[in-house]
Amino acid sequence: MKFKEWNEIAELVGVAAIVASLVFVGLQMKQTQDIARTEVYLGLYATGVEINHRLAEHVEVWIKGSRGETLDENEAFVFANLMQSLNDQASWSSTMLRRLGDYDDASIEIFNLARILHENPGAKKSWLAWQAAYAPYRPLRHKPLESQSFSAQVREALKAMDELPISQDSGN
Repeated sequence: MKFKEWNEIAELVGVAAIVASLVFVGLQMKQTQDIARTEVYLGLYATGVEINHRLAEHVEVWIKGSRGETLDENEAFVFANLMQSLNDQASWSSTMLRRLGDYDDASIEIFNLARILHENPGAKKSWLAWQAAYAPYRPLRHKPLESQSFSAQVREALKAMDELPISQDSGN
């Protein structure tokens, strides 16, 4: 074989090696993405299990509150926390699933929360009241915070809330 033929073979082998390495890197990236996706799903599942565990721990409060029965101060506190946990889990799960491109599963999370609220009139009433209480503050969620530290940002957010045209005795 002539030198030119060896040179062409070497170039082909080099190109094949580059293609093979790119394919390998692509497979590694896909595998890493699949692992990350699985970790997110496992985290969402674990959060759901934790919420169910908390509901089971406070089943009497959950039943009374979800029926709309009168709760004492301690029960009302526990029920409000259970409701916030249900809301946060559904909101966070639907957000994360949308970011992963799972729009159907994201919708399922929303409909699952809506079903719980629909089937439990006290829970629905509590959720609607909670949403109404936070409505005046929602425009502030997208306000950029200038401060660097967390505590300074909280003070900045409190100052912005103090400037809102809402009644301070309305429970907000």
